[in-house]
Amino acid sequence: MKQSIRKCLLCTLLLLTVLVACFQSEPARAADEVKLISQNTSNNEAQNPYENYPVAQSFTLSQSATITKVKVGLFAPNGPTTVRASLISSAPGKSGYELKYANVSITATTKTMVEFKFSTPVQLSSGEYSIYLYQLGSNPYKYSLSDNDPYSGGSFYEYDGQWHNFENKDLEFEIWGEWLPGEPPHKQRMTATA
Repeated sequence: MKQSIRKCLLCTLLLLTVLVACFQSEPARAADEVKLISQNTSNNEAQNPYENYPVAQSFTLSQSATITKVKVGLFAPNGPTTVRASLISSAPGKSGYELKYANVSITATTKTMVEFKFSTPVQLSSGEYSIYLYQLGSNPYKYSLSDNDPYSGGSFYEYDGQWHNFENKDLEFEIWGEWLPGEPPHKQRMTATA
């Protein structure tokens, strides 16, 4: 009889273990990182004329998203330098604040899409945001942009003590992450092509 009780207890314990395993929630999956916004045209290169002042690109999210990284067309023709990309909570000149930043050492002497990956993703609601680029290294950097206003959701800015908006210009840039539930991503993607 003791063996029957022992077998019954073992079977019950095994059954409970299986049931618990079946009802546990799935582990959180990694974000399906995709290009949410891209402006991949350029017909010009420039260097910020005001040393150590930022340049910026505003952009618009039409729905909530988790942002993991940004890419910008940059290069360092005079030698390696370090650039900071800051994700800001508004367009330049408005009362925004830094949400995330990433520093990258740039060694390319010709234009390349430089990736600024944030240490942790940041969740944003729909609205207007911007990317600020700061020179941290001793050598200047250059950026690629288009003069033809290819991206309708924002524009390029320069700072010299105050922000100047160039509505017909856009940096070459990409915003990467994952759209949050809502309208299908293909209706949200804002892409400019040559």
